[in-house]
Amino acid sequence: MKVIKRSGKPFKSGKRVNTVTGEVINHHDPKKRTAYTFREDDSFVNKDQCEQKTNFFSYNKSIGEDVYARPVGVIIWIGLTVYYIIHFI
Repeated sequence: MKVIKRSGKPFKSGKRVNTVTGEVINHHDPKKRTAYTFREDDSFVNKDQCEQKTNFFSYNKSIGEDVYARPVGVIIWIGLTVYYIIHFI
């Protein structure tokens, strides 16, 4: 599962998106809340400070973060189909 921080700040690894590997009890938290551990670094963050992201389409290796891909090909295909229907049918 991939998560981001609700605050928008990067994780300890410097990335804005991290992959969850497990859950632990955060003993540094006075309320002893559950926290996620991550594949990218050895940190843990409380679950209530994270938000799950499931709609990733591509991986941008130049910056090392998951980014949203724009479905440009689909939009162009729909546009050309509509153009063809309007002008030739």
